[in-house]
Amino acid sequence: MHKLIASRFMDEFLLVSPGCRNGVNIGRRRYEELAACVAKDQRPAWLLPAVARAWPDLSLPPGPVGGWLLVRPVSRYGFARASYELNLGCNYDCPMCYLGVKQFNRLDWADRVTLLRAMAEAGVLFLQLTGGEPLIDKLFPDVYGLAFELGMMISVSTNGSRLSSPRILTLLNERRPYRVTMSVYGATAPVYEAVTGRRGSFGAFARGLAAARKRA
Repeated sequence: MHKLIASRFMDEFLLVSPGCRNGVNIGRRRYEELAACVAKDQRPAWLLPAVARAWPDLSLPPGPVGGWLLVRPVSRYGFARASYELNLGCNYDCPMCYLGVKQFNRLDWADRVTLLRAMAEAGVLFLQLTGGEPLIDKLFPDVYGLAFELGMMISVSTNGSRLSSPRILTLLNERRPYRVTMSVYGATAPVYEAVTGRRGSFGAFARGLAAARKRA
């Protein structure tokens, strides 16, 4: 599983690490050098010092460079960011929601694979997963896992009600997202649940927030 990603981002070439907010601008020459080094299983002299400066706590495993460094090919399309609505459903019933009646419509797995691969080939490095509520989608772990494997830095926008799920927490801990954004609908249970229209939603949100902070 890759620890580092080298990718074009708009007019720049970046070295980034999943789960980390910072990155290193390496330029085209060093990007091409990394691509050649992966093919030859070599490490350029500048790589480890650059990683140590940017991510002091990052431990790179032994073995082939290609086992922990993913060099994404340059796309001729030049896209950089995308947002993917996994579904049109939600476990809340907020009156102001733009979705209106929740239809829970979603793509099947084959179409999702096609979509994710198309985004990667288009050059998307930063991908937001949203909905509806993405964490209620049965295929969320599969979508997240494939996007991660394709070398995308993933943001998840969620109401947090399912963040305490052991399966979700394990996934996000092992394959860390770039960012998790949680919607907050009130500071107390009465206010929160008046907005969401769901009894117990504040407790689910609080448990999700606490679980995510514990694993951060």
